[in-house]
Amino acid sequence: MKKLLKAARDLDPGLLLPFEWLAARIRKNQVASDAPMLVLLATPRSGSTFCYQVLCHSFEADYFSNFLYMGYRYPFLTKMLGSIVAKKYVSNFKSDHGFVEGLSGVAEANDIWKKWFDQHLCEKPPQPLPGNLARATSFFDWNYSRSKKPFITGWIGHIMYAEQMASIFPNAIFINLERDAQDVAVSLLRARQKVNSSSAPWFSARPVECEDVSGLTPHQQVVKQTLALQKRAASFSERNAERVFSIEYSELCENPGMVILRLQKYCADRQMILSLSNQSSPIPNLNKGPVRDDDYNLIAQELQDAN
Repeated sequence: MKKLLKAARDLDPGLLLPFEWLAARIRKNQVASDAPMLVLLATPRSGSTFCYQVLCHSFEADYFSNFLYMGYRYPFLTKMLGSIVAKKYVSNFKSDHGFVEGLSGVAEANDIWKKWFDQHLCEKPPQPLPGNLARATSFFDWNYSRSKKPFITGWIGHIMYAEQMASIFPNAIFINLERDAQDVAVSLLRARQKVNSSSAPWFSARPVECEDVSGLTPHQQVVKQTLALQKRAASFSERNAERVFSIEYSELCENPGMVILRLQKYCADRQMILSLSNQSSPIPNLNKGPVRDDDYNLIAQELQDAN
């Protein structure tokens, strides 16, 4: 399905643009949105997709669905059509390296963040075009005016652009997803091997700290990637403690209901109302530790050397 969605999006020559112009409500020169938002800050392979699914499954909230992502060139029009076409999201908590099946499935929406806010998986200073920024912020304001639901975003790149997100969305609350560095680094190495059939090619978010890693082994690279991104999240959380809620991955797996209730109260104390969704599907325990093989031991040594 992932390939079909991408093909449909990429092959579209822009046939619906006239209808999008009629549907759009864009405020020229707008640079920020007052819409309430939950922004997930997480390293790749830290359980970010699972956390994103739990949030959207548990709360009455908006998010970028696969349907909207498929038609992201027409966000206003696609959002209106989505309320008719897409069903209410009920997660099965399955994913394939960030991809969730179904039109209502949660989407990281890489291209949206790239197009609208100039955010990239390979980090660079964001310089969004004024027209794109006005369109994006107008969309979030317009969407909230219709739904009255906070927006949840779980794109993995937000951890590198948290300051930009905090500026553009002054009413956003951030979720810092924490997980043991060794588990994350091992999972990153496994993802390289599975997705690229080799541990050599880079996988997922690449912060500026990892711009040149040519002299490092794959084990050293994933350790550096993990520590750099975790340091980013910790530093942002320290500077913005009044708007950051931390979640420990193991606790989310073991007792998701309690975590969700604590988050709901945290947001309510900051004037963000999150209603619980009436979902009967149980949330599974996915907290399985990595296989303790040679890679695990090598990464343990690299972490010890780095610290």
